[in-house]
Amino acid sequence: MLLVDVKASCGISGKKAQRLLDEINITANKNAIPFDTEKPFKASGIRIGTPAMTTKGFKEEDFEEVARIVRKLNETKNVHQHLDLIAGLPFEDYESFGKSFDDVYALQPEQLQLGFLKVLKGSHMEKAKEEYGLVYKNEPPYEVLYTKWLPYADVLKLKGIEEMVEVYYNSGQFQYTLKALEKEFSSAFQMYESLAVFYEQHKFHQMSHSRVTRYEILLDFVKQVCPDQEDFYKELLTFDLYLRENAKTRPDFAGESLVTKEWLQEFYDREAKEPVCLRGYTGYDKRQMRKMTHVEKFTRASENICGKEEPVYILFDYQDRNPLDHQATCYFLQNDGKEYKMANK
Repeated sequence: MLLVDVKASCGISGKKAQRLLDEINITANKNAIPFDTEKPFKASGIRIGTPAMTTKGFKEEDFEEVARIVRKLNETKNVHQHLDLIAGLPFEDYESFGKSFDDVYALQPEQLQLGFLKVLKGSHMEKAKEEYGLVYKNEPPYEVLYTKWLPYADVLKLKGIEEMVEVYYNSGQFQYTLKALEKEFSSAFQMYESLAVFYEQHKFHQMSHSRVTRYEILLDFVKQVCPDQEDFYKELLTFDLYLRENAKTRPDFAGESLVTKEWLQEFYDREAKEPVCLRGYTGYDKRQMRKMTHVEKFTRASENICGKEEPVYILFDYQDRNPLDHQATCYFLQNDGKEYKMANK
């Protein structure tokens, strides 16, 4: 698969590039690029790859081998993986698609793209459209509307799930919250399905939302699903937010900081004089250090964040980010100045 930054090379969005290519029967899909500044449904890139593996005659053991390779690549921690899942294929209904979703989701790729079958002129799918009961749009991108196995109502449900995966999973901004929230459901597919219904009920999909508002909406969803866990999820959302954002305006859901002014002053005074965590800040004074970092104390979600049951202080270093996902490097802090580097995955 090839990921192309069309905003930088052509000055257009991934969405527009997809539409233009569809008009000349070239299959491509809009796709976010690393550090994308566009919204998920516009994106700055497109992805171009081979047709779905099922159309290539893959058998179950072939999929297992692909899964093994994906897991192996994940272990390297330096490969940004994008996996596609296509709805509307022959013999697949809503339930079997959900099972496929959970299988692919379990591989934890950086991007999981939900797409819908495109019935291109002259393709095998067009020739077999009557056999498969394929009904599709009569203009580009010739996307499937329903099949013998997948009614139109289910396609619409999958469209809602696609949006939730784009906003919450593919953005990479809610990793720790989603990982915990999955356990409240029988499957990841059911979680995104329920979230899509929640959006529909509140007509959130009809509005444009800021990044912080997406966190607030997810918290409202949590209150509906597991109201007794609200404070726990507030901490996870706070951690996810600061992992990517050097937010100087504290969001309401984060509540009052548990880190005292005295603790912060002592920490940055020590780092300015004899750095332990911020060794890369030579020449910076403590005021500058505070601007480029953030410290947060966690008491309820510390085990989910770093595997420690006791309360922890975490330092977010925004000068030292993961080049693949743009997450800040994190350190566990102790009052005696000892530190432990935290893995971002």
